[in-house]
Amino acid sequence: MITRNGIPIAAPIVEMIVAVGMLILSIRIIQKYLQKKNRITLYLALTFVSYTIAVFSTAIGKCLQFGIQMAPNHIIYYSDMTIILGYIFTALANIFLIPFIDQIFLNIGNLIALPVTISNGIAIGLFIPALSVEKNAYAKAFPIVIFHVINTMFVMILLSYLAFIERRKNKEEKLARMGFLFIGLFGVFIMLMFISFALDLLILSLTSITGYTPFYYLSWFFALIGLFSGYLGYIMPPWFKKLLHIK
Repeated sequence: MITRNGIPIAAPIVEMIVAVGMLILSIRIIQKYLQKKNRITLYLALTFVSYTIAVFSTAIGKCLQFGIQMAPNHIIYYSDMTIILGYIFTALANIFLIPFIDQIFLNIGNLIALPVTISNGIAIGLFIPALSVEKNAYAKAFPIVIFHVINTMFVMILLSYLAFIERRKNKEEKLARMGFLFIGLFGVFIMLMFISFALDLLILSLTSITGYTPFYYLSWFFALIGLFSGYLGYIMPPWFKKLLHIK
């Protein structure tokens, strides 16, 4: 595989594919917000806009790292910095997603939204000083990444659990049942994505391995499946309804 400045050519290609897919989903959700103009859809739109910026950040970083010819003794680590930037925006996505979860499933207000917002705000505050184009900036941020993964896992476990519970309650509405199923699966695959990223970073931090482990590519595979699940669950496209024989 062609590699330049430590970046295999597959990395920017895979990330840009996911970024474009996320952009399409964000646009569709924004369109839904413009039609309904309610607060719940606004939170969802802001969540996916944050995800889109996060993925584009990492993809652009990979493209810069791969595309710019650098001397071996003077490498600028764009990729490390944009990965951390991506984590900042996924933490922001958690902040927007938690009131969506609350208003759809719980209706308990700041009792859950406030602590999640504070925790993810702390993660953002810790990530900002870690933004750097120096070597191993990503690996040095490992403790912050773990904290962020824990925050994200909590939000996604909550989303998936509540969506699956709601699906079980909806015994007659086929469309709602399928929607909640895929919303739950979206949470599951995003969890798997972050776990894979954390494992990739852990292996790189504890071993002499350089570059990318299989967990890196596995994480983006989970992201693609999660993206498709989110598209089905949140958008409910006409062809999906037709497939379910629902008008």
